[in-house]
Amino acid sequence: MKDKALRALAEAENTRRRVETEKIEAIRYAAADFAREIVPVADNLGRALASIAPAARAKDPALETLAVGVEMTERALLAVFERFGIRRIEATGKRFDPYLHEAMFEIEDKEKTSGTVVQELEAGYVMHNRPLRPARVAIAKGGPLPTQNQDPAAIPAEAGEKKPGAYDRPAGGTGTKLDEQL
Repeated sequence: MKDKALRALAEAENTRRRVETEKIEAIRYAAADFAREIVPVADNLGRALASIAPAARAKDPALETLAVGVEMTERALLAVFERFGIRRIEATGKRFDPYLHEAMFEIEDKEKTSGTVVQELEAGYVMHNRPLRPARVAIAKGGPLPTQNQDPAAIPAEAGEKKPGAYDRPAGGTGTKLDEQL
Protein backbone atom coordinates (compact mmCIF):
# COMPACT_ATOMS: atom_id res chain seq x y z
CA MET A 1 0.00 0.00 0.00
CA LYS A 2 2.86 2.36 0.84
CA ASP A 3 4.39 1.74 -2.60
CA LYS A 4 1.06 2.48 -4.32
CA ALA A 5 0.63 5.67 -2.30
CA LEU A 6 4.14 6.86 -3.20
CA ARG A 7 3.55 6.11 -6.88
CA ALA A 8 0.22 7.97 -6.82
CA LEU A 9 1.88 10.95 -5.11
CA ALA A 10 4.71 10.95 -7.68
CA GLU A 11 2.19 10.76 -10.54
CA ALA A 12 0.21 13.67 -9.08
CA GLU A 13 3.40 15.73 -8.74
CA ASN A 14 4.44 14.93 -12.34
CA THR A 15 0.98 15.91 -13.59
CA ARG A 16 1.13 19.18 -11.65
CA ARG A 17 4.55 20.01 -13.12
CA ARG A 18 3.44 19.10 -16.65
CA VAL A 19 0.31 21.28 -16.37
CA GLU A 20 2.39 24.18 -15.01
CA THR A 21 4.87 23.85 -17.91
CA GLU A 22 2.04 23.70 -20.46
CA LYS A 23 0.46 26.79 -18.89
CA ILE A 24 3.73 28.74 -19.13
CA GLU A 25 4.21 27.61 -22.76
CA ALA A 26 0.63 28.60 -23.64
CA ILE A 27 1.14 32.09 -22.20
CA ARG A 28 4.55 32.51 -23.81
CA TYR A 29 3.46 31.45 -27.30
CA ALA A 30 -0.14 32.75 -27.26
CA ALA A 31 0.66 35.38 -29.87
CA ALA A 32 2.55 32.99 -32.18
CA ASP A 33 -0.26 32.68 -34.74
CA PHE A 34 -0.70 36.45 -34.86
CA ALA A 35 3.08 36.95 -35.11
CA ARG A 36 3.27 34.45 -37.98
CA GLU A 37 0.69 36.51 -39.87
CA ILE A 38 2.35 39.90 -39.17
CA VAL A 39 5.91 38.86 -40.19
CA PRO A 40 5.19 39.48 -43.92
CA VAL A 41 4.33 43.09 -43.03
CA ALA A 42 7.90 43.57 -41.79
CA ASP A 43 9.17 42.05 -45.05
CA ASN A 44 7.04 44.41 -47.14
CA LEU A 45 8.19 47.48 -45.21
CA GLY A 46 11.80 46.47 -45.88
CA ARG A 47 11.07 45.91 -49.56
CA ALA A 48 9.38 49.31 -49.80
CA LEU A 49 12.47 51.02 -48.39
CA ALA A 50 14.82 49.02 -50.61
CA SER A 51 12.88 50.02 -53.73
CA ILE A 52 13.52 53.74 -53.22
CA ALA A 53 16.72 54.84 -54.96
CA PRO A 54 18.85 57.13 -52.77
CA ALA A 55 19.21 59.64 -55.63
CA ALA A 56 15.43 59.86 -56.12
CA ARG A 57 14.96 60.21 -52.39
CA ALA A 58 17.41 63.12 -52.26
CA LYS A 59 15.71 64.93 -55.17
CA ASP A 60 12.06 64.67 -54.10
CA PRO A 61 11.09 66.02 -50.64
CA ALA A 62 7.71 64.23 -50.76
CA LEU A 63 9.44 60.91 -51.44
CA GLU A 64 11.89 61.62 -48.61
CA THR A 65 8.99 62.28 -46.22
CA LEU A 66 7.26 59.07 -47.32
CA ALA A 67 10.47 57.07 -46.85
CA VAL A 68 11.02 58.51 -43.37
CA GLY A 69 7.45 57.52 -42.45
CA VAL A 70 7.98 53.96 -43.70
CA GLU A 71 11.29 53.76 -41.76
CA MET A 72 9.53 54.92 -38.58
CA THR A 73 6.78 52.34 -39.09
CA GLU A 74 9.35 49.59 -39.63
CA ARG A 75 11.28 50.61 -36.49
CA ALA A 76 8.07 50.62 -34.45
CA LEU A 77 7.12 47.15 -35.72
CA LEU A 78 10.59 45.78 -34.95
CA ALA A 79 10.40 47.28 -31.44
CA VAL A 80 7.10 45.45 -30.88
CA PHE A 81 8.73 42.25 -32.16
CA GLU A 82 11.55 42.76 -29.65
CA ARG A 83 9.13 43.24 -26.74
CA PHE A 84 7.39 39.96 -27.57
CA GLY A 85 10.58 37.95 -28.06
CA ILE A 86 10.42 37.85 -31.86
CA ARG A 87 13.76 38.16 -33.59
CA ARG A 88 15.16 37.68 -37.05
CA ILE A 89 17.22 34.58 -37.82
CA GLU A 90 20.75 35.50 -38.88
CA ALA A 91 21.43 32.93 -41.57
CA THR A 92 24.18 34.05 -43.97
CA GLY A 93 27.53 32.45 -43.14
CA LYS A 94 26.03 29.99 -40.61
CA ARG A 95 25.79 26.20 -40.88
CA PHE A 96 22.53 24.99 -42.42
CA ASP A 97 20.07 24.06 -39.65
CA PRO A 98 16.87 22.39 -40.90
CA TYR A 99 15.09 23.63 -37.76
CA LEU A 100 15.76 27.28 -38.68
CA HIS A 101 16.44 27.21 -42.43
CA GLU A 102 14.64 26.01 -45.54
CA ALA A 103 17.08 25.20 -48.34
CA MET A 104 15.75 26.44 -51.65
CA PHE A 105 18.76 25.46 -53.76
CA GLU A 106 22.48 24.72 -53.63
CA ILE A 107 25.25 26.88 -55.07
CA GLU A 108 28.50 25.31 -56.24
CA ASP A 109 31.22 27.05 -54.18
CA LYS A 110 34.63 25.47 -53.61
CA GLU A 111 35.64 28.23 -51.15
CA LYS A 112 32.83 27.77 -48.60
CA THR A 113 32.37 24.75 -46.37
CA SER A 114 29.64 22.42 -47.68
CA GLY A 115 26.36 23.10 -45.92
CA THR A 116 27.08 26.76 -45.19
CA VAL A 117 24.34 29.29 -45.91
CA VAL A 118 25.65 31.57 -48.66
CA GLN A 119 22.53 33.54 -49.56
CA GLU A 120 19.33 34.49 -47.74
CA LEU A 121 16.30 34.71 -50.01
CA GLU A 122 13.71 35.44 -47.32
CA ALA A 123 14.30 36.30 -43.68
CA GLY A 124 13.18 33.86 -41.02
CA TYR A 125 11.91 34.71 -37.55
CA VAL A 126 11.84 32.96 -34.18
CA MET A 127 9.71 33.65 -31.12
CA HIS A 128 11.50 32.72 -27.89
CA ASN A 129 13.67 30.23 -29.86
CA ARG A 130 10.65 28.61 -31.55
CA PRO A 131 10.58 29.19 -35.32
CA LEU A 132 7.72 31.28 -36.68
CA ARG A 133 9.00 31.05 -40.24
CA PRO A 134 12.23 29.42 -41.41
CA ALA A 135 14.73 31.50 -43.35
CA ARG A 136 14.69 30.54 -47.02
CA VAL A 137 18.30 30.11 -48.02
CA ALA A 138 20.79 28.89 -50.59
CA ILE A 139 23.56 26.64 -49.30
CA ALA A 140 27.08 25.92 -50.53
CA LYS A 141 28.06 22.58 -51.99
CA GLY A 142 31.29 21.21 -53.35
CA GLY A 143 33.54 22.90 -50.79
CA PRO A 144 35.51 21.32 -47.96
CA LEU A 145 33.67 19.14 -45.44
CA PRO A 146 33.11 20.50 -41.91
CA THR A 147 36.09 20.14 -39.54
CA GLN A 148 36.18 18.65 -36.04
CA ASN A 149 35.90 22.04 -34.30
CA GLN A 150 32.50 22.61 -35.87
CA ASP A 151 29.19 21.28 -34.57
CA PRO A 152 29.60 17.49 -34.21
CA ALA A 153 25.94 16.87 -35.08
CA ALA A 154 26.49 18.51 -38.45
CA ILE A 155 29.50 16.33 -39.38
CA PRO A 156 28.47 13.42 -41.60
CA ALA A 157 29.36 9.95 -40.30
CA GLU A 158 32.11 8.12 -42.14
CA ALA A 159 31.03 5.16 -44.25
CA GLY A 160 30.35 2.20 -41.97
CA GLU A 161 30.75 4.25 -38.78
CA LYS A 162 27.70 4.05 -36.53
CA LYS A 163 26.76 7.17 -34.61
CA PRO A 164 25.47 6.47 -31.08
CA GLY A 165 21.70 6.68 -30.79
CA ALA A 166 19.58 8.02 -27.95
CA TYR A 167 18.83 4.51 -26.65
CA ASP A 168 22.32 3.03 -26.98
CA ARG A 169 23.97 1.93 -23.75
CA PRO A 170 27.31 3.43 -22.81
CA ALA A 171 30.30 1.21 -23.54
CA GLY A 172 31.26 -1.00 -20.61
CA GLY A 173 28.05 -0.26 -18.66
CA THR A 174 25.27 -2.66 -17.87
CA GLY A 175 22.53 -0.08 -18.15
CA THR A 176 20.42 1.68 -15.59
CA LYS A 177 19.16 0.29 -12.30
CA LEU A 178 15.75 -0.12 -13.87
CA ASP A 179 17.24 -2.34 -16.59
CA GLU A 180 18.99 -4.40 -13.93
CA GLN A 181 15.76 -4.86 -11.96
CA LEU A 182 13.85 -5.96 -15.04
